[in-house]
Amino acid sequence: MLRILIISVFLIVSQLGYAQPEKIWETGDLKTPESVYYHEAHDVIFVSNINGKPLNKDENGFISKLNPDGEVLSQKWAQGLHAPKGMTVHKNYLYVTDIDRVAKIDLDNGEIEKFISIEGSTFLNDMETYKNQVFVTDMKDNKIYVLKNDQPELFKDEGLTTSNGLYQEDGILHVGNKNYILTINLNKEGNPSEKHRADVGGIDGLKRYNAKHFLTSDWSGNVYKVHKNGQKERILSTADKNIQAADFEYIPSKKLLLVPTFFHNTVAAYRLE
Repeated sequence: MLRILIISVFLIVSQLGYAQPEKIWETGDLKTPESVYYHEAHDVIFVSNINGKPLNKDENGFISKLNPDGEVLSQKWAQGLHAPKGMTVHKNYLYVTDIDRVAKIDLDNGEIEKFISIEGSTFLNDMETYKNQVFVTDMKDNKIYVLKNDQPELFKDEGLTTSNGLYQEDGILHVGNKNYILTINLNKEGNPSEKHRADVGGIDGLKRYNAKHFLTSDWSGNVYKVHKNGQKERILSTADKNIQAADFEYIPSKKLLLVPTFFHNTVAAYRLE
């Protein structure tokens, strides 16, 4: 039996060029899930559901809440959105991008406190926080906005190409673009930035894997481990099944990769060893 298992694994690795991670669970009851966000303090997973087309202002969108085992705690925890995508938590609120506005949702009850319109924006996507600031990418217009006390202003509009995924650590904002990651130092005057090669196509999701590597996803269904020197390693692909990999979440303490599958209408959880 062990010999058969070893041969099977060898064949999979030989055919794919890598070993697919173990799938732990996969949950349905979702509608075009675009982004996953894990809130550690509450130990819950939020999923943004477009439930339609990415730019349709139809009020069909909603936020689901899951537990880390994939159980749907509330399919429509928050409703009344158009096409929700990226999320972040600031203070006691979940902030969610919604085409050209940001929804501010009470974490205690899922009620939308208000919408924050960002004038001139067309395709708001991912979000991150740093101190009292909330950063937002506009993928179509290649801009980053920042909310200060819920007041939006333009933060950056140079050096970006289809800017999408955001990840912040220690005052360094990492921005996923087409074939590179832009790092912006929020701690220094003028916010100096640098480009780092990442030949993985368009970067949808962006998270830290370890001290030397990021995880990135593309909408085609691929997840890569990208070294800080630009070298890449594909660790997951569902592209051959026409299953997308949108704005994922990675939970280091649980070694869990959570992938929203968009048109496949699920979130799949994989164990990364």
